[in-house]
Amino acid sequence: MAGRDAATNKADYMTSLAALQKSLPPDLQALIADVAWHENQIGWSGVRVFRLTAPDGSARYLKIAEPPHDLTPEMQRLEWLQGRLPVPQLLYFADTFTHQYLLMSEISGLVAFHDHFKDQRGRIIELLAEGLRQIHSVPVTDCPFDNQIAALIKRARLNIFEGRVSDKIEGRSPHEVLAEVLATRPDEENLVFTHGDYCLPNVLIDPDSLTINGYIDWGQGGIADPYYDLTQVVRSIVYNFGEDWVAPFWEAFGVAEIDQDKLAFFRKLDDLLWIV
Repeated sequence: MAGRDAATNKADYMTSLAALQKSLPPDLQALIADVAWHENQIGWSGVRVFRLTAPDGSARYLKIAEPPHDLTPEMQRLEWLQGRLPVPQLLYFADTFTHQYLLMSEISGLVAFHDHFKDQRGRIIELLAEGLRQIHSVPVTDCPFDNQIAALIKRARLNIFEGRVSDKIEGRSPHEVLAEVLATRPDEENLVFTHGDYCLPNVLIDPDSLTINGYIDWGQGGIADPYYDLTQVVRSIVYNFGEDWVAPFWEAFGVAEIDQDKLAFFRKLDDLLWIV
């Protein structure tokens, strides 16, 4: 019976995938004719992501979003980041009001949490620190993307008002978490360019040279305090590697004294920024 159910589920999935492919804008269909489709199940963004492999072995990535998810911010940031950081090349974008489509080049390499690196975690931690320093070194003088605390709180309020966040966050309501955020808001911000979702799945590493090939998922990038990224990477390290790897990251990043108040503040705020 289990085998029959699996076969039925696979058939249903293939039928829905075929319908999805036929619904694509005609110009996009022409760009990706004769590719093999593989859906990426990593992540929780609510956006469908497909790796499209051409007969010659080259690959591209296609993101498809429905409201309330919006791919416009990622498209804009990819355009701005060309020549500034190793990021995917924007190949196509369309908004049909019911769906958005974002086609990008592939960055080769393996995600930072890949099993291939299980015996090289010390080096991966060093690379995560190195990569974040590279991102934070991007000049912000002409950056149009605002992730300063005021802007992030505004987004958090809107998410709560529209019911886009979890009803319970570690046992508290979104309004209770927001109240804690407002009560613990830092007095100062040290502004740099930030990724906005700096976690292990978004860092691509060359498995042979153990160097960073590039960074993906740029929908949240912008000017912010470094702790906006630091909070996220620490959370990702704990989730993927365990608590024991957090201290080596701080050392590799070069933080002599951790601002625990900012770390706690941005963690609470981050819980209000992601749409469920």
